[in-house]
This record gives sequence, C-alpha cells and structure tokens, in this order.
Amino acid sequence: MQEYNELQKAHYSRQYSGFEKIKPPEEEDLFGWCKWYPLVFLDDFFSTLSQQTFLVTCCGAGRELYLFHKHNIVVTATDLTIEHLEPLYRDGMINKAEIQDAQKLTFGDESFDYGFINAGLHHLQYPHAGLTELLRCSRKGVIFIESQDSPLHAITRRLGRNADFEPAGNYVYRWKRREVEKICLSAHLHSFAIKTVFLPIIHNAMAGCEGTRMRAFKLLLRCTNWIFAPIGNLFIAILFKQAPTEEQNTYLVNRGYKYKRALGLSK
Repeated sequence: MQEYNELQKAHYSRQYSGFEKIKPPEEEDLFGWCKWYPLVFLDDFFSTLSQQTFLVTCCGAGRELYLFHKHNIVVTATDLTIEHLEPLYRDGMINKAEIQDAQKLTFGDESFDYGFINAGLHHLQYPHAGLTELLRCSRKGVIFIESQDSPLHAITRRLGRNADFEPAGNYVYRWKRREVEKICLSAHLHSFAIKTVFLPIIHNAMAGCEGTRMRAFKLLLRCTNWIFAPIGNLFIAILFKQAPTEEQNTYLVNRGYKYKRALGLSK
C-alpha cells in the first residue's frame, strides 16, 4: 500500500500547478469547460448547503473548490500531497488542508456534514474503502463523481480500446447503479440519487477550439446527453444518510436525477 501511495503521489505532484486549475474556465476554453461539465449539475445542490462542513478526499486539482467557496461551504481538503493547495488556504478558498490516505482517514465518526470526492475513487487500490470512509466521517451524506460502467464502455473494450489503466498505474474502477444501491442498503442509508452523463474523451486539442466550432460542440454535447445520458460514461451520485430537504428534492427533480429510497430501513 505504501509503495502504491508513493507512486500516486509522485505522479500527481507533477500535474498539480495550483490556483489556475481551481478557477472556473473562461467561456472560450472548451477543454476547461468539458472538465467542469459534471460540476454544472451540482452547482444548484451546493447552493442548498451554505455553511455546511465538507470533507474532500483525493482533492487533486480541486476544480470543485471554487463552487464550495462560492456557496460558503466550509472545506477541509485532503490528498497524499497538498503543497499545491497552500495558496488556496492563504486566500481563504479552503479552511484546512491535510495529508490523508483516503482509505484510512484519521477523522472521527460523523466529523463533517458531507463527504465529497471527484474522480478520485478510481485512483485507490480499494475504492469501496474510500467510499465507506467518507460515509463514516459524514453526518448527512456523501457526493461522488466517477466513471460509469456502462454499455458504452463495454463496447469500447470489445473494440480493443485500452482504457482500464491510467499513467499513474491505477485501475480505473467504474460504477453501476445497482452497486451503489447495495452499498446504501448495507450502510443503512436513507436514500440515494444518481445522474448519468455522456462526456466525450477530453483532449488537449480542444484548447484551440473557438467561435462557431465551439458553440457547435457544446450544442452537440447537450443533444447527445438528451439521448444517451442513461448509458453515458460519467456517474454523479449523492448518498443521503439523512432525508434530503424539500429544496434538495426540488433540485433533484429539476436536474433529472433518479432518486430512490433505500428500502427496508426504519429511518
């Protein structure tokens, strides 16, 4: 485990360059816009959580930190390396940064209102351990963004596209709806909500896309999501330990989440 963590730390330390990755993308930056696309669906939900405390694991480049700051969410950010987060702490974007192993957090039970992880579970040797640790440390729920184990992915695998391992050496663990439901039932959670999204492969070449071409791409992406979102490659999940508020329920409906009560529980 220690050797694996060191490989991960070395790889991602080379990629984190600090504050410029946290800022929202410029309108003409197609590459940045695509990277932010999943967070667009969570912006309204975050607006219901002002002054709530958040534990963020595998924080990485921390694109979501801007939204947390925007909605006055109190953030403790953690990762295997946190040097790149120091400017954010000094500027008040986050409240605390700590070196933590996401699979063995040192925080006490229910120390935070919510746990959050954005495309970080698949970097772990034991993704379920990372998720259950967040659940242990949260009072109200956990939010995570990850790849979906969808029919679309199955097709690409059959065509020979090798996307199971990343340059850092980790296996890319992908999730299914039923898998999340079983976790919620096992943990005696109140309910869960899932939103699936189709997002094309993001390539640096997109950075040069502008004008009519960019507007056409965004329109195509929205149309594609209208048709293919259920079998898309991106997975946004909100696991509720407590019942969502009326405001949060409205958000889930407006954003097209599939909400389900974890049946058989007394809560």
